[in-house]
Amino acid sequence: VGCVLPPSSTCVGLCPVPDLSSVLLAMSSGQLLQVATEDCGQVEEVGCVQAGIAAIDISPDLELITLVTGDLKVITMTRDYLPAQEVSLHETQFGEGEQVSLGWGRKETQFHGREGKEGRAAAREQARLEEGDDQRVRVSWRGDGQMFAVSYVVPSVGEERRCVKVFTREGSLYSTSESLAGLCH
Repeated sequence: VGCVLPPSSTCVGLCPVPDLSSVLLAMSSGQLLQVATEDCGQVEEVGCVQAGIAAIDISPDLELITLVTGDLKVITMTRDYLPAQEVSLHETQFGEGEQVSLGWGRKETQFHGREGKEGRAAAREQARLEEGDDQRVRVSWRGDGQMFAVSYVVPSVGEERRCVKVFTREGSLYSTSESLAGLCH
């Protein structure tokens, strides 16, 4: 079975699936293709995302596939290509791992080294993209396969900045990075 790709479509990710003797190709046009590494490289379209695909990665145990769509939604799916969870990166919640205040004083009054509280506040205000940032979305699984991170550029008016969100294996938001200068993918 073959498939027709739009001329402007580019490959945004490649994931090997050794037990199936194939690789998954994620195309910017939204097509998810499974290409056999044996049998003359037979190509099968196993999914399509209307908004396009920005990034893909597979868990270390090869059981879960994570996609980030063109409209910045994170889709976690099984190896059978059945969606398990869908979360928008536009949500402003911190996540399940938000720290609880134990009454040790306000963050502004705590010791921050040489930088001091003024320096830390200034660093937050100047949190913009590093020079040379390619603005690509990236997905990376932790080695034990229990969490994955999505690094992306926050679309904002004026100053764009990079953000990293960490998700549990089930696809629930665990934490969100602070807005800091120098944050790279």
